[in-house]
Amino acid sequence: MLSTCSFKESKQDCVQLQDIDHATLRLIIQYFYTSKVHFTSSNAAQIAKATGWLCPCLNIYNEASNYLMACLSCDNCFEMEELGRDYALHELHSAAMEFILNNMWNLTDTEQFLNLHEEILRIYLSSDALQAMQEKQVFLAIIKWGVRHGVNSMLNLISETVRISLMNVSELEECLTLVSSLSIPERKLLEDKFKIWLRNINISPIEERLKFS
Repeated sequence: MLSTCSFKESKQDCVQLQDIDHATLRLIIQYFYTSKVHFTSSNAAQIAKATGWLCPCLNIYNEASNYLMACLSCDNCFEMEELGRDYALHELHSAAMEFILNNMWNLTDTEQFLNLHEEILRIYLSSDALQAMQEKQVFLAIIKWGVRHGVNSMLNLISETVRISLMNVSELEECLTLVSSLSIPERKLLEDKFKIWLRNINISPIEERLKFS
């Protein structure tokens, strides 16, 4: 199996299998003899991970990836994007990224979105391929996410991914109303920093119309 791939393990007599459970290994061995495997939502990711480490030149590796692409949904797209990125499943990664960027606004209330790492969310929101999200929607999404991740992370993402100059006064007021309603210890700090931020981008006349509770 490994002898057909260009890994250092292909030269070894004994290879230690890491993080591969018995059920997954049994399915892979079954595939060697039958060229068939019954994929499910619970085993396809494990098979892709295991064969990606053992030998990605096996057909089962691509078949598992294809199955996962066919099962992409709002419930698993972030997990599939991470899987594709970490295990070099390039087609799965591309498909998951496309799904996320096309459906981002529908994902902003999910636990997976709210738990995203800051760097990963920055990649999504900075993408030129991000679809169907106005600046206000990006702003609101960051505020939702930032409740769990802190004011500094929230402000970093806003300054890097939201084009405030494209927002009108009513949109800014709506976003700031949400900020003022947050039940977080840093709310006042967020409001104060936001006022300074607005002043720094030269829209201070508008600031008089923005109401902070």
